[in-house]
Amino acid sequence: TMIGWKGFATGVEKLQQQYPDDFIFSADDYKTSAILNLYLGQMVYSKNIIKEEALQFDYVGTNLNTLTGKNALFINSLTDVNDEGDEEEFTEELEPFFSHIQQLPPIVVKQHGRVVRKFLVFRCYNYQLPRR
Repeated sequence: TMIGWKGFATGVEKLQQQYPDDFIFSADDYKTSAILNLYLGQMVYSKNIIKEEALQFDYVGTNLNTLTGKNALFINSLTDVNDEGDEEEFTEELEPFFSHIQQLPPIVVKQHGRVVRKFLVFRCYNYQLPRR
């Protein structure tokens, strides 16, 4: 899991150009969100978006109220680059917080012609703030 992050961030930047008003989040603990915060230089959210504890993301002063009604890009890293992933497995926990979820093409990172990382991407519509 230590390789491919810069290529991943480049893929997310390209994706964000298509959806510039969407916020970005990941729920695979903190590493994907933390890396994107570093490379993108903007706030990328974590599991706090879906009402789960999110380590440092619970304390960085983010106001989730400002995200209500917005669309989001959800990114999930796969540990097995050959795994296609089960869409339902990743969207079930998101459904209570969004009106609609659409799977987008994955971000695939290659080095020396070999796939080294793969990230599933979902566009989530109309965020509704979780009640704590």
